[in-house]
Amino acid sequence: MFIKKAGGVILLLALLLTGCTEQEKEVKAVEDPNIETIKKYLEVEYNGPDEEFLRIEEEMFKGVADSEQWEAEAEERVKEYHQYLSDTFSPYMEEEAIQKYTMISLLFYYHHKAQENGYTFKTDKIDIQQQEKIERNYDYTVVVSFEKDGEEKTATMKGFITMSESGKISGIRGLSDSGFYQEMMETSNEGRDRGFLARGILQEQFGRTDHKLNKLWAGSENPLEDQKLVEYLNKKYISYFSNEGLEEFIASFGFVYPAIAAENGYELSVGEIEVVQDEKNPTSYSTSVVVHYKKEGGEGKSTTVKGIVTIKDGPVEKLEIVDDGGLKEALQER
Repeated sequence: MFIKKAGGVILLLALLLTGCTEQEKEVKAVEDPNIETIKKYLEVEYNGPDEEFLRIEEEMFKGVADSEQWEAEAEERVKEYHQYLSDTFSPYMEEEAIQKYTMISLLFYYHHKAQENGYTFKTDKIDIQQQEKIERNYDYTVVVSFEKDGEEKTATMKGFITMSESGKISGIRGLSDSGFYQEMMETSNEGRDRGFLARGILQEQFGRTDHKLNKLWAGSENPLEDQKLVEYLNKKYISYFSNEGLEEFIASFGFVYPAIAAENGYELSVGEIEVVQDEKNPTSYSTSVVVHYKKEGGEGKSTTVKGIVTIKDGPVEKLEIVDDGGLKEALQER
C-alpha cells in the first residue's frame, strides 16, 4: 500500500512539475518583450495593402519625367516618404535598419503587387520562437490569408529576425513565402511575358550618368571584393536580379557604362527598349536598347546595344551584352 501511495505521489509530483515547467515557458514567452515587438512589426508588414504608404510613394515619383520640375519638389516628397516609414516602423526597428530596408525595398514588400493586382491580405496566425543557439535571433512563421474577387487563399511566411540590445529589430531575413509573391506576379503578368525585369535593368544600366558609381568604381581594384561598391550595386539592381545573376553581372562589369559616362563628361539617356521572348526557349529573351549620349556643348549621338537575358521562375539569372554598338569605346573618348 505504501509503495502504491508513494508511486502515486511521485507521479503526481512529476505531473505538477511538468505543468509548472510548461507554465514557466508560457510566462517567459509572454514576458519576453522582443516577441511582442516582432509580432507588432509582422502585423504591419503582413496586413495590407497600406494605402497611405502607396499614395505617398506615388506622389514622390510624380513628375519624374520632367526632371527640372521633379528636382524642385523632390526634397519635400522624399522627406515625407521617409518620415512615413520612420513613423510606421521606428517603434519596432532600429533607424539604421529602416534606412537599409527602405533602400532595397523590403519594407511593405508585398503591398505594391497586392494593390496593383487587386489583392488584400491579413495575418491569421503568428508564431515566434527564440533560437536556441543565437539568443537575439527569433524564428517566425506567419499564416497569411489573401483575397481577390472573393476567392481566398493562404500562404505561410517563414524567416528570422535579429534584435538589438536596445530591444528593436536590427535584421530581417525572409526564407520563404510559399509562393505568395509569385502568385501575384503571375496575375500581374497574365497575357504578357516577364521581360519587364530586363527593361528595368536596361533603364538602370543606360538611362543616366551615375557620378556616385563612378567614384566607387574608380577606387575599386576588384569589384567583387569592394564592399561599398557591391552594396551600392545591390541597392540599384537587387529588385531585378537573383543573387547569382547579380554577382555575375558585377563580375562581368556590365554595370560600368554610367560610371564611364560620368568619368568622361557624357550624359546618358535611353530611347526605345525592346525585349523579345524566344518562342522555342521561353526562358531566353533578346534585348535591344537605343542609348543616347552627349557631352555638354557637343553633338548628341546614339547607338543600339543588344543582349540576351535569362529569366526562369523568378528574377533575372543572367544578362549578357552581345554587342554594345561601340558604346563603351565612344564613352571613353575625352
